[in-house]
Amino acid sequence: MANSPSYREAHQALQGILRDKLFHTPKQPIPWWMRALQWIARHIHLNLSVHALRDVGFALAGVCIILILAAGVVVWRVVRGRARGLAIRVPPQSQDGQALLKDANRRFEAGDYSQMLHFLIEAMLLRAATEDLIRVRLSKTLRAYSRELIRAQAPLASVFQSTAAAAEAVWFAKRPLAQADAERILREVSDALAVRGTEAS
Repeated sequence: MANSPSYREAHQALQGILRDKLFHTPKQPIPWWMRALQWIARHIHLNLSVHALRDVGFALAGVCIILILAAGVVVWRVVRGRARGLAIRVPPQSQDGQALLKDANRRFEAGDYSQMLHFLIEAMLLRAATEDLIRVRLSKTLRAYSRELIRAQAPLASVFQSTAAAAEAVWFAKRPLAQADAERILREVSDALAVRGTEAS
């Protein structure tokens, strides 16, 4: 017992041991986003602990992820809608249906079936608008026009629908249109437009 260290000696020995770097974890750097949160908290007079700031940071990160996912869904739906032809808008720019048909024939002869379809659709929209079957609006799509023509029981409805489907495939799905199919569509639209109003069956 006589060789036992005193309390003071034991305390000093313990302090010396604890000063060893083995017992000291280096201070971890604060992430940039936590420093930003601390700055915001100080300026809005919030006294938050490091753990609370971390929780707030995780919550904000979760909100950002949700917003990014929502934006991705919106973009995906827009792209998907365009791929389906939901955003095709072709308002008639000409008031001469025969001129449009001539333009369509010239584009067919040149092998430009995409532009041929444009002129054919424009010619049919012009006819339908002239006969008060539809009202042309910049916000309308080909499918919206198709629905209007079907509701109006327009003679052009079936031809317009098939031509619009071909246009969607060529313009958006980038599918090639065979010459025979292009010739058939050109002939069907020309025949439909050759018949006036309610005389068509």
